[in-house]
Amino acid sequence: MKRVCLVLLLLVSIPTLASGFGKNKVQYKVFDWAILSSKHFDIYYYEGEEDLARRVAVIADASYDSLSSHLRHQLKKRTPIIVYASHHDFQQTNVTTSLLEEGTEGFTEIFKNRVVIHFDGSYENLRHLVYHELTHVFTFDIVYGGLLESIFTRQYLFHLPLWFMEGIPEFEASSWDTEAEMVMRDATIHGYYFPLQYDVYGYLAYKQGQSVIKYIADKYGPEKIPDILQSVATTRNIDAALIKTIGVDTQGLTKSYSDYLRERYWPDVSTKDDPDDVAQRLTDHRDGKSFINGMPAISPDGQMIVYLSDKSGYFDIYVMSAIDGREIGRLVKGQRSRDFESFHSLRSTFSWSPDSRSVALVSKRGKGDALYIIGVPDGRRMKRFQPEFDTMSYPAWSPDGESIAFVGSRRGAAGIYSVDVDTGEIEEIHSGALEYSAIAYSKDARRLAFSAIAPGCVDSLCQLSRVGPNVKPTRDIYVLDIERGVTDRVTYCPSEDLSPVWSEDGSKLMFVSDRDGTYNLYIYDFRDSTTAQITNVLGGIFTPSWSRQGNRIAFACFNEAGWDVFQIKNPAENLEVVRKQKEDDWEWAAPWLEERSTVAFAPPVIDVAPGIVDSSIIEQALEYEVKRYRVRFTPDWVGGSFQYSTAYGLGGFTQIAVSDVLGNHRISIATEFFSSFEETDFLGIYNYLKHRTNYGVGVFHFKNYYYASRTTMGIPIGEGRVNRFFSERNYGGLVVLSYPFDKYRRVEVDFTAQRIDREIYAEGSEYLPEPVVTTRTADDVYSIRVSYVKDNTIWGRMGPVGGTRYMLTFEKSVVDVLGSDINYNNGYVDFRKYFRFTPSTSLAFRLIGATSQGADAAVFTLGGGYTLRGYPDFEFEGNNMALANVELRYPFIDRLEMRGPIPLLLGGIRGVLFFDIGGAWRGQFKDFRFARAYPDGTERLEDFHAAYGFGFRMIFSYLLMRLDFAWGTDFGGPAQRRVHFTLGGDF
Repeated sequence: MKRVCLVLLLLVSIPTLASGFGKNKVQYKVFDWAILSSKHFDIYYYEGEEDLARRVAVIADASYDSLSSHLRHQLKKRTPIIVYASHHDFQQTNVTTSLLEEGTEGFTEIFKNRVVIHFDGSYENLRHLVYHELTHVFTFDIVYGGLLESIFTRQYLFHLPLWFMEGIPEFEASSWDTEAEMVMRDATIHGYYFPLQYDVYGYLAYKQGQSVIKYIADKYGPEKIPDILQSVATTRNIDAALIKTIGVDTQGLTKSYSDYLRERYWPDVSTKDDPDDVAQRLTDHRDGKSFINGMPAISPDGQMIVYLSDKSGYFDIYVMSAIDGREIGRLVKGQRSRDFESFHSLRSTFSWSPDSRSVALVSKRGKGDALYIIGVPDGRRMKRFQPEFDTMSYPAWSPDGESIAFVGSRRGAAGIYSVDVDTGEIEEIHSGALEYSAIAYSKDARRLAFSAIAPGCVDSLCQLSRVGPNVKPTRDIYVLDIERGVTDRVTYCPSEDLSPVWSEDGSKLMFVSDRDGTYNLYIYDFRDSTTAQITNVLGGIFTPSWSRQGNRIAFACFNEAGWDVFQIKNPAENLEVVRKQKEDDWEWAAPWLEERSTVAFAPPVIDVAPGIVDSSIIEQALEYEVKRYRVRFTPDWVGGSFQYSTAYGLGGFTQIAVSDVLGNHRISIATEFFSSFEETDFLGIYNYLKHRTNYGVGVFHFKNYYYASRTTMGIPIGEGRVNRFFSERNYGGLVVLSYPFDKYRRVEVDFTAQRIDREIYAEGSEYLPEPVVTTRTADDVYSIRVSYVKDNTIWGRMGPVGGTRYMLTFEKSVVDVLGSDINYNNGYVDFRKYFRFTPSTSLAFRLIGATSQGADAAVFTLGGGYTLRGYPDFEFEGNNMALANVELRYPFIDRLEMRGPIPLLLGGIRGVLFFDIGGAWRGQFKDFRFARAYPDGTERLEDFHAAYGFGFRMIFSYLLMRLDFAWGTDFGGPAQRRVHFTLGGDF
């Protein structure tokens, strides 16, 4: 006997119990792929991006030479690098089925060792990204070695902490940088860096990991990094590897590393200013409602500030008063609709119209970026421009209000462009730099200031090759005379100079620079070519905005593990000059100056430094072989096991997944063999994902045993609700189509054709080696199902915490045309809404309705921990069903540690208060009775049933455990308590 099911599992169950929700990966483009083969890599690129592919090949081959030297290792096989021309195209990749949000710049897929990256308009970011991901390739090859070569042993890959796996690539790609310095200074002063014996996720793991690897390299020598990797490969344990190579485990390393951090950063408290001491805080992430409040822009009339915040859980745009910081309102809701998927918080700004009545902003819209003009304060969409650029960012409204400049990238090259507000006509203003970041018009509109890396270098593959693969070039401030077309360099310090803004009279430029080791505000004076430092904060200052009258400065500041908007009124009176001297003579005074590599080149307008990359690489890059992409399947995963017993014989299961390099073609096969081929379960599915409409076809065979009163199609077995022992063998095929309208909405259509062979056994024969068959039946079932799904929810650790998701489904058996033996028409609605009060507290609401009509109407059941708590599982049944659940979810115990007699550490326990009400009944929706009056004068629920209670949630290993205490009630009689323990996510 294969297995006995004690409960009825309906094939046509409520859709809420299926995995029908989720956002969409939309294929807006059909990519025509080719492969460029360099010395060590196969660069996959699509039509129009061959120049970008050659540049990636130059950087990758140079990175290979550097990494093989640093890590003392040569790769065993060629590595595929899949390149996308923008983040929008990158999000469409099928190498992974996961959604790629804006914070993900690239990834290395461990099993097939595929590197997937994108170009965002910055060759510095591309350099860092290629070096970072190729470091992953080297470390995976060193650490996992033969395990990656054998598809049969991949399931035994051992886990290593994220700070270690991401710290090495960050260290290799840039050794040390201002961002890492800023984060670790703040984490040390405010005490939120983590002990290394624990695994921590998020941005801090990257930056602290980089810091730890640098500390090891400084204290024990850089040769210890490959030693540790080699030791990890043999010991398969980070503590054992550290003890073997440097003599301490993670706990001991934490102690010495903590001493190092305190010695390095605590003195800064006495030499630098807390931002609250020099500026007025207008937002406060410390209240726990937000993490990022940034990109502030002051209106020309000096009355309002527009800024970006995640205080709702989404990135939204708000307007506040510049006078007192009072919130005026939310201007735009982000991350909920096609028009405003992302505001590029890491690489853009907002810009006001000269009349202070509207704001220009860039947002991802569908297949690319769009430039919007939004009315203030009503949030009305006044205009939208979506020209053919791979990326757009940093809008800047011209002083006359007739055009908006922006940074755009296409075909691997960035530039500054403008769009005519009336006609939408695009004009190029400047191009040719390795990167542009932030632009600003002077008041007279004759000059345009911008931050860039080496204008002119991107036009030449030879110039690009002069950038060392692990050397970070610096950004400088330039000013373009628009009428003459002449560009002058303003800043010369070997620092990061960013975000220029003009003074009211055009005689000065304010900008952000890290020339003292921290991002602070500086002012360049054109009259005497001097630069003055005007802030000296502990954290870091970003995206300043200077009012037209010059009496206010707004900026974003990183401090205490978050970003906030600050304002300085009358900066000329309230800011003292920290340092002032000629710009040409300004030396970079960062305390860790000696730790940063020398800049590999200077802009061609001065002198080009000697090439770091051998010229032969350039010659090879121009002659790299190019061939068309051909589909070739290789295994992704093969797993399985076998077992044998004298009672049941031979058994086992096998899972096989294969795909092509790009992931557009995917085949999955799962089998479970048990004693004979008749008992074997099989499922095979092929998915074609290249186009916007996703297709899937599959075949299946399942044999299962049940103990229930109804078949899996909901048809009664015998009279009444008497359970019978029976088996069903289902076999057939299915076709699935899914068309996404955008990231949040889609329609799904699937058709299933199956035959159900059923055997009903004699009472008591379930205990016999061969059950006695009393009845055999067979049904041919043909059904079509159509669903409309919307999902814009945001997630916490245990489930959705904000947004809306709903599903409308209609399912019909095809009787007239195909002759289905079972006749039913099913309709479902599942609506869920989540209200986020704080990052850890939310209110969840779910409403389900379902009906089944026809000669063989399905039966829905309610009751139990997943649907209607306070009642036994599947207590209520009918061909109609309605259910409502309301839950208040809140933090309960953050950390519970018991030291004896058995040490136990529990954490992250959450509490819920809930109310459930629902019912199932026969007939039609109109036939139900909500309540009934009784002779004693009371009124009680009739077809509906209610419950209330409380519960707890905790993640143990990878399982979410749910414990609920519920009291069922009809609001008339006594309430009955029932305890439910279930596994799985909250609705």
